[in-house]
Amino acid sequence: MNKYHKPLFYLVCFYGATLLAIASLPYWPAQAWVYANLISFSPLWLYALPLLMLAPLCLITRQPILIAVLIGAFMLCIKLSGWVFNVGAAPVVNSGLEEPTPTADINDPLVVITANMGGNGKIEALNKLIVDNNADLIALQEISAVRLTPMLNLSPLNSVCIEGLCLLSHLELKLVDSKPRVLLGHSGRFVMQVKVGLPAGAFDFYVLHLNTPREGFEALIANPLKGWRKMADIVDAQMTESWVASSWAAQGQNAIVAGDFNLPMLNPIYEKYWHWLTDSFQEAGSGLGYTKHTRLHGIQIDHILHSQGWSAAKTWIGPSLGGDHLPVITILSPSMSDG
Repeated sequence: MNKYHKPLFYLVCFYGATLLAIASLPYWPAQAWVYANLISFSPLWLYALPLLMLAPLCLITRQPILIAVLIGAFMLCIKLSGWVFNVGAAPVVNSGLEEPTPTADINDPLVVITANMGGNGKIEALNKLIVDNNADLIALQEISAVRLTPMLNLSPLNSVCIEGLCLLSHLELKLVDSKPRVLLGHSGRFVMQVKVGLPAGAFDFYVLHLNTPREGFEALIANPLKGWRKMADIVDAQMTESWVASSWAAQGQNAIVAGDFNLPMLNPIYEKYWHWLTDSFQEAGSGLGYTKHTRLHGIQIDHILHSQGWSAAKTWIGPSLGGDHLPVITILSPSMSDG
């Protein structure tokens, strides 16, 4: 069995180095962001499969050092999966929450929901989610005021909508500005700023919907050479939109940013432009937190981020609204450290 020790040693070391390289994905240089984008959206569970072969071989050959390396590799696989451990956090999926009636003061908690309503999202399911959770602020993407009209006619919610982005609330809302999605010749808006009024003060809420990499993946499948250029253009668009939206949000008052980022946390664009905000699921969620599922894997690309003026008490993934995204729900309270 000794003749297999050296090949196995090199194999395990190569596997561990590969996992370390992927774990460092958020810090890859800009020149490699197209590759990083592809990897961050790939089925990352595949990288755990070699453990099924390597672990038994290391046990059979009784190499403690390699076993230790594989234990580290296993921990890296958990990290790559995006699994969050927060003791006492809300369950990953929840259909309702017993909370007080809608808040009216800055010192009370705010229940915030974000949901991409594309892919046949049902307005009836959205209304039930809002009512069940006594939601204070509902950020929506891929939606129009026309689709929301029947629900809004029967509810006391205020609304601000512009080209696919909407914010609903029983609180006072005032549209400040929005940014058009002109890159790649697409229509619509990728971010809007809304001033939310409360008796004790006001804060800025940003509804976000960054460019999707879907067209890039489809182009790569159809024609790898031409598709690569398309994917590079999309990465440039995601980078530019993130830079604009992030810089804008940095100027806001007690900013909350919510929406479809089309970026997992492992993506270097997310790390570069959004790391200064706190992800509420990382802070107060539990489990995988996937908001988008394909036939091969799940991924979290919808986020609720907040500045230092807030802290998340609980965050979880809501039930399906009939579309291709799951909503994110969080309870935010003013941060004690903010004074």
